[in-house]
Amino acid sequence: MRQKYCLLISVIISFLLLGCVDRIRVANNLGNDNTVVLLDGRRSSGCVNDEIWRVIDTSNVGNVLSNGPCNSEVIVFSDDNAMRLVAPVNIWTDSTGNTLTVDLTDLLRERATFWIMQGPFANTQARAVNDIARANQLYNTMNCGIGFQTIAINNSTQDPDTAALLNANCAQAANLRNQIGFTAGQLNVYYLNNPGARGWWCGNNTIIIGATADNESLAHEFGHALSLGHTNNIAGIPNTNLMVTGGTGRNSITEGQCFRCNVNPGSTLNANGIRTEPTRNCPDGTTNNTCPDLALDVTPE
Repeated sequence: MRQKYCLLISVIISFLLLGCVDRIRVANNLGNDNTVVLLDGRRSSGCVNDEIWRVIDTSNVGNVLSNGPCNSEVIVFSDDNAMRLVAPVNIWTDSTGNTLTVDLTDLLRERATFWIMQGPFANTQARAVNDIARANQLYNTMNCGIGFQTIAINNSTQDPDTAALLNANCAQAANLRNQIGFTAGQLNVYYLNNPGARGWWCGNNTIIIGATADNESLAHEFGHALSLGHTNNIAGIPNTNLMVTGGTGRNSITEGQCFRCNVNPGSTLNANGIRTEPTRNCPDGTTNNTCPDLALDVTPE
């Protein structure tokens, strides 16, 4: 009897403690990462935008009131899972005890085919493999929820059209596509000589990587394909940000950038049909209650 009484008291206390707050629950969180959650909603003080919460499984978020005139949404960033945007959130009431469950899904994987034009093939292939691995590391550990799937690495060093295009830039992108090769509906990356720049995003799923590229150049051009612009001299963004042109040791991507990679219609995730959820137009320079500041960042854990 005493055991049952103690159990009953424990249940009542738990109910009282949990019933006085609202909660966010993250399900299917691979690796039990300490996810970054941005919350928009209405508090007693008024509308709040991009409140930052850390959630592993369930977190108390105080009292989120019914939406009223406020934007109400939740964005979850995590390693090993796709970014999730839940909008609008309609479960909040003026009373407490509401729980929003966000089901996380697998990484979104953009597909890419590689055309190795600069020889020796084995050397450039090894460089491309390292560049792909670095891109996957950055976009995952920086909580973008994005990966890059290699469909093929083609040896084009002996292609009869390669010599004439070995120093091509975006002005010859159509020639690369027509003469070297191109797979529609995915990114196509051409490794060639041109020492004039480390890389180019040419649009139309076309990326050029030059001989002077560093290990982050491919990831940088992927960023352009995912709708991001350069971040040189943007307040709040360090010179080690991936999208700094001409940068070295580029090792960071902000949550604001990750959000745009996912939701912008111009991102190839959406244009190529990898992501099928609703899009949102958030240029780099736009900050409002539906577009987090580009420089909004939370240190990954």
